Amino acid sequence: MPGTMEEKMAPLVGPVHDNLLVMTKSAGASKYLLEKKVVDPLMLEDVRGRSFNECLIIFDEAQNALPDNIKTVISRVGENSKVIITGDTKQIDLEVFKSDNGLLDSYYRLANIDSVGRVKFDRSDIVRNGVIAHILEAYE
Repeated sequence: MPGTMEEKMAPLVGPVHDNLLVMTKSAGASKYLLEKKVVDPLMLEDVRGRSFNECLIIFDEAQNALPDNIKTVISRVGENSKVIITGDTKQIDLEVFKSDNGLLDSYYRLANIDSVGRVKFDRSDIVRNGVIAHILEAYE
């Protein structure tokens, strides 16, 4: 992608910033967390070869990831770290991911590993806005 790293990261940082604002209720706190790299959004390409120690890694929107993408992220986990992989399999929007889906692959492949937990949400777990459950129902 052309441009500076900041320009390349802008589409990724937008959703992170939105959610930081909700959680911290402060634009200043959100900006501080990003500037000090307490929260550090990375592109998948920038994860290879790294080890993440003493941190929480969130792989968000993983419904459009290949199995190797998931493996790349979860194999970076270092000491005292955890990985959270999130995604909505009903929002897989590229054909390649419908047949070779990393989120689904990891969900089933890692099911019998004791230190791996899995959570599956349904419509009753929607907290963004109550009307969304009804909208999703209309689309199904």
